[in-house]
Amino acid sequence: MKSIICLVLLCFTGVAYAQSQTITLDWDEPVHHIIGSMDLKIPHFKDDFVFEKPHIYFRRNIAFGRENDDVSLSITNLRTEILPVSALYDLDRTAIPLAFTSSLKSALSRKQSFQQLTVSPIYKDGSTYRRVLSFTATLTTAGIQKTTVAKMAPFGNSLLASGSWFRFKVDKTGVHRLNRSFLQSLGMDLNGLDPSTIKIYGHGGKSLPLINSQTIAYDPPEVAITVTGEGDGRFDNNDVILFYGVATDTDFVRENESFINPYTDDSYYYITSGGQTGKRILPQVQPSATPSISYDYYDALQHYEVDETNIG
Repeated sequence: MKSIICLVLLCFTGVAYAQSQTITLDWDEPVHHIIGSMDLKIPHFKDDFVFEKPHIYFRRNIAFGRENDDVSLSITNLRTEILPVSALYDLDRTAIPLAFTSSLKSALSRKQSFQQLTVSPIYKDGSTYRRVLSFTATLTTAGIQKTTVAKMAPFGNSLLASGSWFRFKVDKTGVHRLNRSFLQSLGMDLNGLDPSTIKIYGHGGKSLPLINSQTIAYDPPEVAITVTGEGDGRFDNNDVILFYGVATDTDFVRENESFINPYTDDSYYYITSGGQTGKRILPQVQPSATPSISYDYYDALQHYEVDETNIG
């Protein structure tokens, strides 16, 4: 029998605000970019210039809004001038956009939210090329209207409701080794235990979201583990369990602007056995296919968000 959990969510009205910047591109002499064996002469302006072969961009980080704000962008007062083809130098003509383009995306640097504004400084207008001299960028965040939302979530019995479960704490993030004596100290009966059915569950030490609707899971997820020597069907004195455990000071949470879980200092995992085979870490298989895309440059600004644990 499944029960139904009804969550009533309230969103309160926020205050809309905007910020405008008039930006001027100070064009100067072209610059040379050495990429491998290529020496490319590229049009250049002094500030916020980005060359991502084969494109050039104006890119500026603007401190504006908060982490979860919905920010919109408006470009006005656009001033341009015709650019002779000869002034494109070695810029790839096929990569030049066919119209003026602009974009905005949220980003995070050193725990501060900002908006990353990107525009195309050179674009094609029919049969001619134009370069941007100046424009006004207006960033706006809209207020949130008060709403009431009822969310119905089906939820059955917890997996912790049956079987024998044993809890242990992880103080440091990393690979942890559980041997026979440790499992016995938890109270596990290892006599006749099939090690292939050993399972470990847990979220780790990362804090839950502040918004109730952003539910990660109602039950702790199973963690992939390695059990050495499980092939003989016994958990002997030399057998060990290896798994990666996460403490409460490892994962960066943008809502809290901290690596530290503000609600607890303890990170717990749950171990059990019996039933079906547990989740295991599979051997790594090296790729054998030929890559379809290769890169000869790296833009850290585009890629730093991928691994949030490395954000300073």
